[in-house]
Amino acid sequence: MTVVGLSFKLPRKAKQRNQGNQPLCTQRAQSQEWNQTFAWFSEALLQGNLEKIFGSCCVNDPALQVHERLISLPGKDENSFNGSSFGSSGGTSTTATDPNLAESQPVSEGRSHDAPALPAAFGTSSSANSYERPLPCTASMDCVKSPVVVRPITSAELSATTERIASNVVAWSPDSFTRVKLLQDAVRNHGWVDLMCRKDNGRQVVVKRMPTTWVTSGPNQFKETYPTSSELPWSDIGLVGHLNSIKYPYACDLFGVYTDQLNTFVVSEFATEGDLFGWCEDGPLPGPQCEAMMLPLAKQILTAVKWLHNLGIAHRDLSLENILLTDVGGGEMRIKLIDFGMATLSKSSVSETAGKASYQAPEMHGNAPCDQMAFDHFALGVVLFALASQDYPWTATTPNSCRLFAYMKEFGLRKLLKNRQVRKGPTKCLSDVFSLDFVELIEGMLAFDPAERSTLDEICYASGPKANMSITSAKWLMRQ
Repeated sequence: MTVVGLSFKLPRKAKQRNQGNQPLCTQRAQSQEWNQTFAWFSEALLQGNLEKIFGSCCVNDPALQVHERLISLPGKDENSFNGSSFGSSGGTSTTATDPNLAESQPVSEGRSHDAPALPAAFGTSSSANSYERPLPCTASMDCVKSPVVVRPITSAELSATTERIASNVVAWSPDSFTRVKLLQDAVRNHGWVDLMCRKDNGRQVVVKRMPTTWVTSGPNQFKETYPTSSELPWSDIGLVGHLNSIKYPYACDLFGVYTDQLNTFVVSEFATEGDLFGWCEDGPLPGPQCEAMMLPLAKQILTAVKWLHNLGIAHRDLSLENILLTDVGGGEMRIKLIDFGMATLSKSSVSETAGKASYQAPEMHGNAPCDQMAFDHFALGVVLFALASQDYPWTATTPNSCRLFAYMKEFGLRKLLKNRQVRKGPTKCLSDVFSLDFVELIEGMLAFDPAERSTLDEICYASGPKANMSITSAKWLMRQ
């Protein structure tokens, strides 16, 4: 399998992607700013200033005469060492008959006037003047085959791994590392993330620095100190460590946890090609060529998540910025799943939301027990939709929050595609640029009812009502 660089331009909040010593002003709306963003949005809405807050989500159907843009809805992006966060991209309000409705006006400096703000990623930012190294034009994207028999991880095993890591924290030696640049702030963990270079071997690593008063000495003390926290640094550390120990190939390597008198440092693998945004910078508009180029990448992502599910782990925060790419040598590219802070071994949950608003499965917002792996299936459907369309299907799935999602719920995905135009390029509807095979695939993954949602042929669905609902035989995935 070969795949070449793509261009997927989605409006989102840019993390610190600049090279050298460029300022942090390029970071927009960190998690702590969400309340301010919401207040601004509410005020503008009450004042009727729709042109200020709506962009060009283009539609033809009168029922969808609304222009919604991606308001910054930060997730747990600070844990995404090589990822990115969503953000606002400016846009001029247009009507469905406006000849310019497929174009949006950016607000970012240095951006072309005919495209939304370009996403960037560590080491691949087109906005970084000092960046000269081109991305690999071709790379093998063959999937790593999982073992024939995969035994689910137990809570006891995971707890033992986490405790072992916590008990082996060693003293931080600043003289052993050279700081390269700041990657981003870690607002929810009260610290920041740096790209550093190890002096002993010259290897670049990601170093997340957090106050020890926050991280505490281990998972048990953390639970006692912060019993209601939704941010669980030791859960993320423990899961990654355990996945490394069983040689799961789609997680970044955890190199160690260190501490000094004030801070705790988590040192991890640096994904050389950044996240999906950064890797997919230049390429074709939505259409057959775009689908052909993303196919090997999609196959590897689905393989990685299926393997994770067979280990009994539901990620619950899958998104474009939580899927990285790295060159593992020999021209081979491999995806890496990151940010396991919301992952769980529990099979079901009730009234528990997780992940970013655009990716949340709709049943999260109800009161019935939910299949947590079905959350990931829905999020993967959003990921594939976004890769193929260079846009998101909706801004959120919470009731009464997004007309695009409400329209899909009432009329179905195919009707939405017929009445939604591509964001950039010739005036076409998404139904004109998506292949029927691809529509069938994402239609099953984005089913509103989780009982009707496609699976990845995981072991847990081998018997029961969803035994024959796997996407593994989908025509689009069978393409060469």
